Amino acid sequence: MHKINKIRSKYFFKISQLFTDIKKAILNEALLIYRVSISDWTTTIIPTSFMLIGAFYVRLFSSIATPIDDFSTIETMKHFGFPRLLKIVLYFTTFVMVANWHNQLNNKEEDLINKPHRPIPSGLITVEGARCRTIIISIIHPIVGYFVGGFASLFGALLWLGWVTLYMKFDIHANALSKNLYTAFGSWIQLATTYHLVVGTELNINEWWDNEPSMFNLSIFFLFLTTIHIQDLGDQDGDTLVNRKTLPLLIGDVICRLLTAPLLFLSVVLIGSSANLQLSLFKNIISMKAEFIFIEKVIMVINAYICIRLFTYRCPKQDQFTYNICYGGLYVVVCFYYGMCINGVVKC
Repeated sequence: MHKINKIRSKYFFKISQLFTDIKKAILNEALLIYRVSISDWTTTIIPTSFMLIGAFYVRLFSSIATPIDDFSTIETMKHFGFPRLLKIVLYFTTFVMVANWHNQLNNKEEDLINKPHRPIPSGLITVEGARCRTIIISIIHPIVGYFVGGFASLFGALLWLGWVTLYMKFDIHANALSKNLYTAFGSWIQLATTYHLVVGTELNINEWWDNEPSMFNLSIFFLFLTTIHIQDLGDQDGDTLVNRKTLPLLIGDVICRLLTAPLLFLSVVLIGSSANLQLSLFKNIISMKAEFIFIEKVIMVINAYICIRLFTYRCPKQDQFTYNICYGGLYVVVCFYYGMCINGVVKC
């Protein structure tokens, strides 16, 4: 009996150790995912989620809320809102990881100064480990794309994967203006996919370039094309070290800030104008006009605050705050506004 109990204890210990190892591996991967992606949540996962929140807010809770036949508000969120939110979070978690794992391999030296929290510079992972995860996420992202939105989202995932690979592997990122174009086109891919995940319709590939909110997408494309280099203002020390020519280094820090402020205001004006001209909800929003004006004012206030910070808070730490919190926050509110505008075509 003593021998049997000893054998049982041995097996229980092995099983317990196995579960402990699995738990450690899961927690380690979760930490890696967090470290590699956290700096870009405000331009990927959070704003796309808020686009859905904006759409369902207007549809279910605003002054022009439209009841859904046979469904209460809670049931509507349970059957339509939360599943779509889960798809968006899942898709854009892999979306941002595709870009950031590739970025880890191509900008190791710069990250030592600018982003020491990332997996490689912080010592959480080796270069070989990062390379393996880059390959794995490049396979997983298209699979997730197909799972959440069929062939059209698969097309978006492959388009993003190809765009990231082209940008990273062929030294396009060495050009000062290429990052702006890279991010701007990435935002188009992001918004085209999110729109149909929020609305709940199958995305026709032809609609990527010609659909109802395409002018809104174009105005956001312009926002990133002309202002995303705000991210580089706080990275100039690391960029100089690795001889990376970003726009602030190419034209000078002061000139870059002077050009960025009016371009931010122009971008916000274009976003508001395109929404008022094209998106479906603005055809009959007289009863809800105050709510839209309020959001537009919030966007203008954040925009003005960013411009003030560009000239009054100019150290790397403050520039990082300007990008991650303020600029990212601006994009989150813009996407919430976008969602409010397209609520009229949400399928439930």
